[in-house]
Amino acid sequence: MARKRARLNKGGRPRIERTGPDRGTPEQQLRRALLAGPGTANQPPDPVMTSTPLDILKTRGLISLDQHSAGLDYATLYAKFTGRYRDAGLEPEGQGEPSEDAEAEVERKYRACAIALLSLGRRVKDATDNLVIYRRMPAWLQGASQNPSRRAGAERERQAAIQGLTALAMSLFGKTRKAA
Repeated sequence: MARKRARLNKGGRPRIERTGPDRGTPEQQLRRALLAGPGTANQPPDPVMTSTPLDILKTRGLISLDQHSAGLDYATLYAKFTGRYRDAGLEPEGQGEPSEDAEAEVERKYRACAIALLSLGRRVKDATDNLVIYRRMPAWLQGASQNPSRRAGAERERQAAIQGLTALAMSLFGKTRKAA
């Protein structure tokens, strides 16, 4: 019987040797740099921190680290409480079912956060949920409108979202610091 020859290569297109992480196309890099904004005197802009609207707010210095952490924790609590991990852009963690005590603790924390937001009004809860949980890019973060009534509405939404993040930080951590 004839032996098959071992192939030295598989054929097709040769592999590209990558030297580092893929930073995206020049257009994507420019978009992330524009989203990051000019930065502050103490902190230069970080284009890597532009994956969510919450990250963009932190990068631009519009919210504090406490508010950013509270927003991330609230999104995680929402995902664990409702089981809608994809809505919050998260993946389920761990194996198996959590204990009843852990589920009760998640429910208690989530409900406390939701009550804290609702105590400030429906506008605050909706603006915070859209920003943190559903990761919707708000109009006020993309740029100013030429229409005065739209600018006023966008400003109210901005204030409501910042107020909601402050309430989350107070509810989860009992404190908050001003934005850098």
